[in-house]
Amino acid sequence: MQTKRRLFIIILICLASQMLYAQYKEFMYDGIVREYAVIEPSLDLNPDGYPLVIGLHGAGSEGYEMIGTAFLGQKAIKEKFIVASPSALIYNLISWWNAGDGYEAITDSTDDLGFISALIDTMIHNYNVDSTRIYLLAHSNGSMMAYRVAAELSHRIAAIATNSGQMVYEYCDPEFPVPIIHFHGFEDPICPYEGKGDSIIVVPPVDSVMAIWREVNNCSSIPDTIFNDNKIIGRKWASSSGKSDIILYTIEGWGHSWPRSGDPGIDATDVMWDFLKVHTRIVVTNIEDDEIHSVPENFKLYQNYPNPFNPSTRIAYSLAKSNHVTLKIYNLAGQEIVALVNELQSAGEYEISWQPKGLSSGLYFYKLQAGESSEVKKLILQK
Repeated sequence: MQTKRRLFIIILICLASQMLYAQYKEFMYDGIVREYAVIEPSLDLNPDGYPLVIGLHGAGSEGYEMIGTAFLGQKAIKEKFIVASPSALIYNLISWWNAGDGYEAITDSTDDLGFISALIDTMIHNYNVDSTRIYLLAHSNGSMMAYRVAAELSHRIAAIATNSGQMVYEYCDPEFPVPIIHFHGFEDPICPYEGKGDSIIVVPPVDSVMAIWREVNNCSSIPDTIFNDNKIIGRKWASSSGKSDIILYTIEGWGHSWPRSGDPGIDATDVMWDFLKVHTRIVVTNIEDDEIHSVPENFKLYQNYPNPFNPSTRIAYSLAKSNHVTLKIYNLAGQEIVALVNELQSAGEYEISWQPKGLSSGLYFYKLQAGESSEVKKLILQK
């Protein structure tokens, strides 16, 4: 008993030491004050900026606790990256991320996806962030949220690192591949490796989630074993591009905790950072069959999110120069439904929210036109 108490005190001291690095911030999003903790190490002037790691905590926790869970304070100082760790909102006395599927009901469809996108914008505006090196590092329900961000905001992040939490979001059709490293214990009682389901939440098997992303990232079906020691096995599915690999570490006898070097014998934060830091945001330049492109440099129309959507969705785009801009919605017959934008706009990044009224479920198109440049994408209204 005395040994356990001493260990508990040591853990508390370590977690408290991480909090000394954190600054507490907040901003208003969607009419609600949202909180996040920031760690900005003493950094030299760098015109290219520094990596940003967004830490996503598990259910019942807060942003600053995620910093302590993964020891991100010490890691950020040593490796010179910035940390932003946001807090989820509380529902029925527990904090939950809206990771999709059944979590839509639990969280009253809170727009956590938009909140994380707004957090990225805030960090880029207020800190010296390299926007091509933005990563998610997450645990449990936060891991589920990280997968949803990867599925819907792939144009904003470079890679994700997850522990003890599977993707529950049913719609997985990201615009770009997303490199992934995932840790999971075989004895996890909260998010079992083999999955579980009830009337509200269905947690799929880890293997099925990896299979979905292997297809998305165009990875090989047979993995290479990259680590095998002390009942810990690391496997890598290499991507054809070499830039969007998937790595899975499984730990025999391990539950729903953050792996450390002392127990079970591997430090997840160290391994995750070594994986994340070599990736930059993927930019795809090829033309896809279902999209129409006439794209000069820095002119870009992004996939709407969420998609499918109900009742509203967001459409983001970037302009290389000032121009008269139109953003219009069309039905399958090519008839214009609504013009969301019709004005002169300066070069920069833009985001528009659309909440259709009186439209039936189905497939629609949205077209961005700026001078002679245009781009068209699909969106799905699902009532």
